[in-house]
Amino acid sequence: MTTLANKVLKSSSLLIASKMLQRLIGLVSIMVLARLLTPDDFAIVALTAIIIYFFDMLSNVGTEQYIIQKENVSEQDLNTAWTIDLISKSALWLILIISAPFISDYFEQPQLKNAIYVMSFLLPLNALKNPGIFLLKSELNYKKLFWLTLIQKVISFTVVITIAFLSPSFWALIIADLVASIIFLVGSYKIHTFRPKFSLLNCNEQWLFSKWLLLKGIVGYIRSQIDTLIVSKLFSPAILGQYYMARNVAMLPAHNLLYPAIEPLLASFSVDKNTPEKFVKQINFSLMAISMVVFPLVIFISFFPDLIINFLLGDKWTSSYRLMSFLTLLLLYFPFVLVFEQVLIVKGKVKTTFFFDLFSLMLIIFVFIVIPLEQPEDIAFYRGITGCISTLILAIYLKKLINYSLTYQIFFAAFCASFSFIAALLAIKLSVQIENNVIALGITSIIFSCCYVFLLFSFIAVFNSRNSELEHIQQLLTIKVYNRLL
Repeated sequence: MTTLANKVLKSSSLLIASKMLQRLIGLVSIMVLARLLTPDDFAIVALTAIIIYFFDMLSNVGTEQYIIQKENVSEQDLNTAWTIDLISKSALWLILIISAPFISDYFEQPQLKNAIYVMSFLLPLNALKNPGIFLLKSELNYKKLFWLTLIQKVISFTVVITIAFLSPSFWALIIADLVASIIFLVGSYKIHTFRPKFSLLNCNEQWLFSKWLLLKGIVGYIRSQIDTLIVSKLFSPAILGQYYMARNVAMLPAHNLLYPAIEPLLASFSVDKNTPEKFVKQINFSLMAISMVVFPLVIFISFFPDLIINFLLGDKWTSSYRLMSFLTLLLLYFPFVLVFEQVLIVKGKVKTTFFFDLFSLMLIIFVFIVIPLEQPEDIAFYRGITGCISTLILAIYLKKLINYSLTYQIFFAAFCASFSFIAALLAIKLSVQIENNVIALGITSIIFSCCYVFLLFSFIAVFNSRNSELEHIQQLLTIKVYNRLL
């Protein structure tokens, strides 16, 4: 387990480094754009993104997951995966172009039509990328992807900032997304020698695996975006823009820290899936590592949304403080769902992941129908609570399937949450009132982090001899092991 865990750690570290560098660029982008553009601009961006990526999800038949989880990948597998993507995304692209005027009328946003026309080109561009990058991921070889995504982010950042300064509008973000997609498309053929050809030879085999992933993707995407859609219908564009930005800021750690760390787990789980003892240890280790990170993030954002929003977005977004505190509930359960669903996929329970997403969606819809939604904060809170409940149900089901240490995981998560809460109270007590947003956020973050790390390391030092995963975490956190892994 140690060798595989180290390999996963290296891959996760590289992905996290990539995302951290990208996010450093992205943070500057957010800070600039939030001050140049209006909430109404971000409302158009939000609606366009939801629509485009919904159609992208409709065309996503799980070819990447199929290749990554497959032990022996042939050239025909890659060709078929590329061909299926190209056909499905091209078909949905045409349907989207035809539907754009009707979508614009439904949301009562005339500018939305042209935005959809332009951004719809993401579908064929994404379909044409080199499937050889799937092999890099399955081999946990993320070095080339690291440099490609970094170059992609630097160029798109330059484009978005230039356009926003010259002509501040939502078009800056849309054009930058297109440029980023083109860069990745070209770069994918630079970092891998594979050259795809049109083929449907293994279509039936891939479809048997992917059909439930397609249904899951559709239902899962609706579930993930239903709160934003409801906000778009119940409230003004300005409030939608504020909700969209607050949600994005709250989920920054998930998309740029937690998800990159979790992504290599699918490949590592595939290696150990036929060795039950190692497989369960890998799951326990992964869940404990997530708890160590996600709970302090959630507590910190919940306690100090004003410091984060003032620093990132500026004065025009001050009404989003309370909203972002509630939206951290999405961050709380998101990484656990990713791990649970990846375990189910590796165990061949793809159909189960679809029914979980369907159950979660039905639960959200039921709650939204029964409970009055008078403020956007109501939508954020109940969306987060239903997500936490459905995740707990999935965790219980998984316990029966593979018998991992659910009780211990809850015990460890409770300690991480308690340490985070104590650290937040100490940060409030020890921090001083400073008008400079950067300094205030920096001092508070340092106090919080030091208190949390001290409490966590003390806990691990006391209990590591009683739990092998805790002992392994302690080893990986030491400087000596960290240097050796690098």
